[in-house]
Amino acid sequence: MRLAMIGHKDFPSRSGGVEVVVWELATRLARRDCRVAVYNRGRRRGDNHGWAEGVEYFRAPTMGTGGVSAMLCSLTATVQALLHGYDLIHYHALGPSVMLALARLGGVGTVATVHGLDWRRAKWNAFASAYLRLGERVIAKYADEVIVLSRDMQTYFREVYGRETHLIENGVAPVAYAPCGEIARRWGLEKGSYVLFLARIVPEKGLHYLIRAFRRCKTDRQLVIAGEGPDSRYGPCPQAGRSWRWPRGAPGSGSPASRRDGRCGSCTATALCTCCPARWRAWP
Repeated sequence: MRLAMIGHKDFPSRSGGVEVVVWELATRLARRDCRVAVYNRGRRRGDNHGWAEGVEYFRAPTMGTGGVSAMLCSLTATVQALLHGYDLIHYHALGPSVMLALARLGGVGTVATVHGLDWRRAKWNAFASAYLRLGERVIAKYADEVIVLSRDMQTYFREVYGRETHLIENGVAPVAYAPCGEIARRWGLEKGSYVLFLARIVPEKGLHYLIRAFRRCKTDRQLVIAGEGPDSRYGPCPQAGRSWRWPRGAPGSGSPASRRDGRCGSCTATALCTCCPARWRAWP
């Protein structure tokens, strides 16, 4: 089978939840002798086509930033995928799935994975929220198969659209662990001495709630923040205070290499606990 995936930002990458799913799914399908192509957002000089872990990647042309860039990318990626003659196009997330209707008109099989009801996010303006809702309706009406990540979303699609979906919850793949001593050597973190926040530094992840709560705790443990960022609302690391820190080079959401060499798993394994007070979530 020849299939394409559209909706993520970059590949190979683990910069966000969609990117992790695309990486895991695409590479596993490639190992099962499927011909898999993924369409990254935006062209780069010298890196518009290549292979990684048996998966072919293309960079779909786009312009602008943010939502406009994502909208144009899903359009150009869909056109390219139709021209390449894939048997199936797998769309990820609501916004990119608006173009699923175009793939349906082209006679190609379609699957859509709903990673979350993105229009609920506070960061989107009225137009963006309406566009995301349009993607939701397109999925419900035109997708050959729909995948959701939680029972709540499965119930939502059944009650609002009368659409049956496949529930496939996100899993966690086993990882190799680096020696605990490396965590102490590189970042001065002893086992059980810190609480770990491991996520993208965006408002929806609720890091500001965690910092506020941690300030009120009487503890000698540190709050360690590992992820893309930091977001400007939290200030630079030196001004954050003695009780929490961004360890430079910590594998918060970086490349798949940080997963393979065990650093990401070891940061989690040596923490007292992990905490992510997200405002909304796709898992049960």
